[in-house]
Amino acid sequence: MTTSALQNFLEHALEVHAPAMEHSFPGCFDWARLCRDVPALVERASDGRFDALDSVRSHRLQDQADAVFRTAHTVALGVICAADDETADPEGVLDRFDEAPEDEVEEQFETLVAEVLGPAEAFLSDPEVVLDARGVEVQRLHGLAWPHVSEYVARLGILLGTDDEPAAEEEAHGVLMALARVATLLAALRWMASEAPRS
Repeated sequence: MTTSALQNFLEHALEVHAPAMEHSFPGCFDWARLCRDVPALVERASDGRFDALDSVRSHRLQDQADAVFRTAHTVALGVICAADDETADPEGVLDRFDEAPEDEVEEQFETLVAEVLGPAEAFLSDPEVVLDARGVEVQRLHGLAWPHVSEYVARLGILLGTDDEPAAEEEAHGVLMALARVATLLAALRWMASEAPRS
């Protein structure tokens, strides 16, 4: 795809596919719970400067986390679909991810999450981490998607938006960007899981 065609494709993907994640994401991974855990993660990262018991700020942060995950995951899947040389119809392929996966695909995804996600996350902060062939493929797909993901996530303005706690705001940004990385890696794993039964 040309740059403008890819941009149009991703904008359409965000409009159509991001809202469907509650029904389409594999049930073995609770991404919504991960988003709900963000306030506690920010509290820990900021050494208590953010109070996770502050319901107003915590709900706002959870809403931001939800938007970040949906955006990152959908954009990453869209980029991966568009980049696949064997995919003549990226939109048609992306449509597949709007439906709950079949048992075989979900089992493959669950295995990949259990065995590959941890090392893949660790590799992002320590390139000395040894990856197996699946981990190498996840990093390749992550590398394709991340420049686009980071651009779209940046448009969300993922900050707490408070003047009195700039340190907590900075830590919130870091946690939310880490969440975007996980969402991107999970998109790569979903792609791999959907392809494996067909290979």
